[in-house]
Amino acid sequence: MSKQDEMKTYLPPYFTEIYEVDHLLKTEAPEFEQLDESIFDLTDQFFPLTATWGLNRWERMLKVQRESDDSIELRRARLLNMMSNIPPITYLSLENSQSLSQESKCCHPSHNQSLSLCLTCEPR
Repeated sequence: MSKQDEMKTYLPPYFTEIYEVDHLLKTEAPEFEQLDESIFDLTDQFFPLTATWGLNRWERMLKVQRESDDSIELRRARLLNMMSNIPPITYLSLENSQSLSQESKCCHPSHNQSLSLCLTCEPR
């Protein structure tokens, strides 16, 4: 259905038979189509997964540096990584977690100790 036909559905049938109204709908339909496209493009910029020209704003807000030759996909991945609650796993983070686990005695039993876990299921 064209935009002109869609606009006609909002009017009473006798109104669309008037030449001036028909001419007015023909001239305004392309403008409304362009407006619809602009609105959809704008709403795409609200989310990093669909943003294109709005990525600059996201990068400024999250203080993410970018290179001039970065692709849109790479920029989106950086933004999503920054927004996620799970930090990226690096060699340094693995070393830190290993040293923390060695210091903590309650989490890892020694050879002569055992760990037990009891789960109870209750009906809803």
